[in-house]
Amino acid sequence: MHQLATVLMIGLLAAGTANAQPLSTPPDLAAAGWKTYKFGDGDPARFIGHEDGRLEVYTYSSTSMLFREFTADDDPGEKVHWRWRVDQATPATDLSRKGGDDRSLAVHIWFPESKGHGPGLFTRIGRGLARSFGAPVPGNAITYVWGGEQAPGTVLPNPYFKDGVIIVLEDNDAPLKTWRDVEINWRADFTNAFGWTPPNPSLIAISADSDDTASQSQGFITDIRLSQD
Repeated sequence: MHQLATVLMIGLLAAGTANAQPLSTPPDLAAAGWKTYKFGDGDPARFIGHEDGRLEVYTYSSTSMLFREFTADDDPGEKVHWRWRVDQATPATDLSRKGGDDRSLAVHIWFPESKGHGPGLFTRIGRGLARSFGAPVPGNAITYVWGGEQAPGTVLPNPYFKDGVIIVLEDNDAPLKTWRDVEINWRADFTNAFGWTPPNPSLIAISADSDDTASQSQGFITDIRLSQD
């Protein structure tokens, strides 16, 4: 397993935010450009925007994704900052195992296909099906996770598609009901994971997953910002 290229900062991120672009999560999430996608026939997770900017993510044996596509007005920079906390965690799971990889919270950075690094035939077919169902379709993806049994700093292949990786930021031993501040450099993480210079990301997504363990989770995320430094 590789070591984490992401810079994880515990404490207040006072520096480097002057030229940051916030991605708000207000009560009217749709008006702020966020969309939801439900996986399969299971129950969806609940995403609740609060007046103070907190996004509450709640699951009860359920999973789904909230995502926001980047527009021409967005400057993705090369870093993303956010604050998150988990109040009720899913059981520790093996994040490398398809169908047994529940996690309390995850932030995903998805990328379009890179020139010269296109997917194989079966991957293209799968993405075509995803488009037909209205699902967001990545070329590559990095998933930053709170949860699982792997130690923080672990980088794993995504068990659902070969063009994705999972980076563990917090495992199930992380303290509950405690805000954690995060800064990731998606450009460095992409290069370390896939071996070439990334295109600008196409969307950011937030998810939670408790259907495999038939459990319940509750977490929050706020202060999502894009920045150059």
